[in-house]
Amino acid sequence: MANALHFPVQSQQPEQHQANMEETLAHRTDVAQVHQDRQLLTLLQQEKEQLERSKQSVSSHLSLWQRLTETIIKRNQISLEEIQGPSGKVAWHAYDPRTGQSWYAETSAEMVTLLEAHRLIR
Repeated sequence: MANALHFPVQSQQPEQHQANMEETLAHRTDVAQVHQDRQLLTLLQQEKEQLERSKQSVSSHLSLWQRLTETIIKRNQISLEEIQGPSGKVAWHAYDPRTGQSWYAETSAEMVTLLEAHRLIR
């Protein structure tokens, strides 16, 4: 059974949502400048700073989530390596971290056949 991560479908990507908020804020700032509304400009500056902090926080969390996801995926992937014995003969080793099983083969074609037989590749 394969592990899967499910994410709720959102109508708008976070980057697009952020861009829309920044665009709206810029427009509101322009209007406040035209009307010389110093109080509103101060509030909009605070909002801009808060939006920047939020953007950095979201970026940091996404980066952490991506690294975590990559680690989990890598941890569950089959490793495949070409090994060379003391006599110089080349062989292949595969390891499945989910089951702890290892396979050895003398040729890459033989390894592919083994992995297909265990339904680890198609």
